[in-house]
Amino acid sequence: MTLWTRRDTLNRASNWTSRLGYMALSCLWVAACGDVVADPDAAPIDAPPPTGTFSLDWTIVDGINNLSCNQVGALALSVRLVTTGGSIGSAEAFSCAGGRATSRGISPGNYQFSIDLLASGNRSLLDGRIIVPNIEIVPNGNTELPMQTFEVSSIGRFLFTVTGGASGGNCESAANSGAGIVGVDFQLRDSMGGCVPSEFVVSQGSGSGGTYTSDCGTQRAASPCILSDQEIRVMTPAGSYQLVVTAQKAGPIDCYSKAANFVLPGAGLESDLGQQTLALEFSQDCDPNFVAVDAGVQMTDAGVSDASL
Repeated sequence: MTLWTRRDTLNRASNWTSRLGYMALSCLWVAACGDVVADPDAAPIDAPPPTGTFSLDWTIVDGINNLSCNQVGALALSVRLVTTGGSIGSAEAFSCAGGRATSRGISPGNYQFSIDLLASGNRSLLDGRIIVPNIEIVPNGNTELPMQTFEVSSIGRFLFTVTGGASGGNCESAANSGAGIVGVDFQLRDSMGGCVPSEFVVSQGSGSGGTYTSDCGTQRAASPCILSDQEIRVMTPAGSYQLVVTAQKAGPIDCYSKAANFVLPGAGLESDLGQQTLALEFSQDCDPNFVAVDAGVQMTDAGVSDASL
């Protein structure tokens, strides 16, 4: 027969209480980190509603030849959706270069689609948006839209003006605070640096207009001095270009120049390159403020060396 002392009884009770506490904590930990028993009275959580997508293929032609996006200056495709007979909709934008695109998820339903081909500045290259009516977007599926062929003229136009930056104007002499320009040459270069034969049409403005042609050979597009309010216009195929303007002072000596890079869209759109400010060459023949440096001796405007002062 086992006899228990008071101390034995207290120790066993303490051990049993500790064991019960550990089991209770373990049960709480499992409930927190393991399986959770759902509350039968809680409302069910709804799954997100299903969506669908659409895909679209396109090509660009000029009526005869297939063209690339670069050849017409097309940057993006704009697609607007409006529910058939309603006003709820969304918009999608795709890069033109791919020739095919798939939308993000859209609520299922019937939609009217409105499609446009855009150049820089969100300018349309089409005569009007193309409407595709009553297309169904199905849940958990993809809908193929009809193939689109965009007919776009590859010809674009640009305009610009020229200034020598003098307060007296382009054509006045330096003595009258002018730039002293006596003639201006134009040249258009493609993305590879090759000369592009072009006609430069100078508006009358407050001077005399005219048309000047560069054949990239013996004929230069050279005009008399052009006033800052005379617009110059050029029509040429779309693409990436560099406009080079050279202006002469009396002699004639090439003293001013400016090169401007730009991308020209097609569809007959006109791009305004703005005012082209010519840079004056820092030389004795061109700049009246030129100071020559010879063998380490700096010359003043009067032609007297600093060393002799």
